[in-house]
Amino acid sequence: MPQTANAPRSAEHDPVVYPDGSVLLRPQEPKGARLIAAAVIVIAAIILGVIGAMQIANNFIYAADNQKAEIETMLRAGCTYDAPALINYAGMGNEDFTSALQAAGYTLHALPATSEANDIDVVKTNGKAKEADIDSFYTTSETDSNATSAVAILQNSWRLSVNRSTGESLRIRYADFTSGSIEAALKTAMATQGLSDDQVSAEGTDESGNTYKEGVIEANGTTYSWRISATGLSEVYSIKNLPESAFFVGIRLTAQ
Repeated sequence: MPQTANAPRSAEHDPVVYPDGSVLLRPQEPKGARLIAAAVIVIAAIILGVIGAMQIANNFIYAADNQKAEIETMLRAGCTYDAPALINYAGMGNEDFTSALQAAGYTLHALPATSEANDIDVVKTNGKAKEADIDSFYTTSETDSNATSAVAILQNSWRLSVNRSTGESLRIRYADFTSGSIEAALKTAMATQGLSDDQVSAEGTDESGNTYKEGVIEANGTTYSWRISATGLSEVYSIKNLPESAFFVGIRLTAQ
């Protein structure tokens, strides 16, 4: 039946949407439990931080002891003092000099030019140190090395230099790790040069604090003065934790 103008209209509305209240029905964690959990996390972080700080401190405190033990292990492998007797090479030219050293069985490494401007400047290598480390140690700054790497370079090694800028001067330098005293280190050095106490004309301590013995010797019609000196290794190299009983030994032969 057709709807008249006066008939009431049917109401048309959008469906009613009711919020999901299930979240309100979930059991809530007590506030105190949340605080306890947060406190546990904070305490754990503090404990881990303290442990980390203690490990760093221990590494710093015991680093010297660990380095000392490592060096002692290296030195127990043995030390040889086989510096060539300089008098046997006196008067030789550069090529003959180095050839004679190699013929004697020494493995040599030529150092880059330094401020000393030597005619010959070689290191007898010990088979352990890398040539790049040897160059850096002798030609840049020894203080950049630590005690372990310094011992690895110096053990069973020596540096030989020849300089003729003001006359013939031959020089050997090395570290003595086993003699135990300066006097013993001097005797060891004299033995490598075939020298005896009755050839000593003077001895004492110089203005730099080096203990020395010196004298003169003849070779190939030329008179040479010789001088052997020793001092604490740490007096020469500003490197921490070097063995206290190690000595720096210098041997010099100079034409008069």
